[in-house]
Amino acid sequence: MHILVRIVLWDIKKSQEVNQKNPFNNLLPRKKNAIIFALQKQHILSRYERGLIQLNGKAIVVSDNIESDYGYNMNVVGSLDHSPYDEILRVGKIVRSVVDVGRVITMGGRGFDHSTLAACREHKIVNGNDVYGINIPKLHIYDEYYQVVHLGLPMNRSKQTPHILSTHGFPVVLIGKAADVLSAEQAEYHPVVHTEEVLSCLIKKIKEVDNGLIFANVQETDLAGHSQNVLEYSRHLELVDAALPSIFEQLSGDDLFLITGDHGNDPTIGHSFHTREYTPLILFSKKIIAQNFGTRKTLADIGASICSFFSQTAPEFGTSFIPL
Repeated sequence: MHILVRIVLWDIKKSQEVNQKNPFNNLLPRKKNAIIFALQKQHILSRYERGLIQLNGKAIVVSDNIESDYGYNMNVVGSLDHSPYDEILRVGKIVRSVVDVGRVITMGGRGFDHSTLAACREHKIVNGNDVYGINIPKLHIYDEYYQVVHLGLPMNRSKQTPHILSTHGFPVVLIGKAADVLSAEQAEYHPVVHTEEVLSCLIKKIKEVDNGLIFANVQETDLAGHSQNVLEYSRHLELVDAALPSIFEQLSGDDLFLITGDHGNDPTIGHSFHTREYTPLILFSKKIIAQNFGTRKTLADIGASICSFFSQTAPEFGTSFIPL
């Protein structure tokens, strides 16, 4: 029995480099008309105003993501009080089709409207560039109504670990944000957001999957970091801690369990951006002697190690650190 379980306590980093590093506002001279035209072709009217693209008659805005490195991601955020999430997601997919940023993060929440979005608009100057966006934590969107899908760039999944395992007959289960940003032939997808649901699904799948990969992402620590909410951050960490005994009870002698993250998001730092701490990489297996695997150069080493664990061809990037 070989179950590999990975919990990511923060955010999943995009699995390929993105060359676009300019803030969204710098893209607008080239991209704003393409976005507006693409929306118009789908009978969605919009306008560019004060650094943002706003949909006419809708509480939906397209902007730069100002919570991470500028220019790597874009946000589409809309009010569920005015539009169903499927409509917001449709806008996100249209935007995704005409921009080359790493992710188009498509969010829906309750309790805000056009005026709230306008009040949460921010303008900053970063390295001489004008940057415009919506301060998402100020919307108080991260609650039980929050819905999100991370729309990534098209990638050659044949060289990625989940697809490699799936095509060689191993079950692959993707839970949380992993279900949005990763894909594999015949994978099982569970795009849940809330920590309790992620952990419940994870424990259930450990019991069901006999020989495969289970990838679970806990993203509400990241959301709490953006919101600078220490109590909420600690609550989600405690939920993970409380679930660990149940997880360990299900692991057999052949199983490997990993906990990691790709960046920090300090809820006490005083701003809503990602922080740059080294993140943990913790392995548990009855077959591996306790040791220090050192500071890894890339997150891709984890994918390479997973393929090595299953004795499969290595993915495109990364070096295995598992001594098997």
